[in-house]
Amino acid sequence: MTTYLEVEHRITPLQAPTWDRWVQFYVDTSIPLMTRNGFDVLGGWRRLTGPAAEDVVLASFDSLTGFQTAGDALMRDPDLAAGLGQLREDLPDLGVAEITKLGDAPRWAAELVANAVAADGPHDYVQVRSMTRDARQLFRHLREPRDDGFSLVTCYTTRSGARDEATSLWMCPQGAAAATLRVGAPFAGDLAYEERVDLLTPLPYSALQ
Repeated sequence: MTTYLEVEHRITPLQAPTWDRWVQFYVDTSIPLMTRNGFDVLGGWRRLTGPAAEDVVLASFDSLTGFQTAGDALMRDPDLAAGLGQLREDLPDLGVAEITKLGDAPRWAAELVANAVAADGPHDYVQVRSMTRDARQLFRHLREPRDDGFSLVTCYTTRSGARDEATSLWMCPQGAAAATLRVGAPFAGDLAYEERVDLLTPLPYSALQ
């Protein structure tokens, strides 16, 4: 299994300059330092459904030990402290609520991610959280071809966080997701007893566009 790290941020105050400076911090500082210290950053998106000014960042590691090693290295990196200090100086009223989750992805998901990175963009993305008691069967179902333009990018079960939660990430041609979701496109079907679907748009630093 591959270890995933999912990080969500909710940014306040809800002002365009605050959001823009936060994204620039990730472009200039956070993503380069994460990469330098062993994070394989798959992508970053702004969530278009739910509360405003939320992002989600997804990174992968060969193992849980790899995640721990990379995380320790990042926290010790002096350039991170310097970048955060400058961010706080520029935005003294900045508030960041952060939620982190660890997940386990099947090894075959790496090929899906590589194909998605190589695909010509731009794309819409959808994050689906499915509450299921049989993640293996769900993942087999999610790999089946669809005829509505959605392609599976990756999927993972939650190691830390909500019990029974499985997350899948999907892509489709830009502009197609909202129309499809309005008619209630099913993802997990009967294999989930609860499902949340969020529309995402890629941020400038995302490898998945």
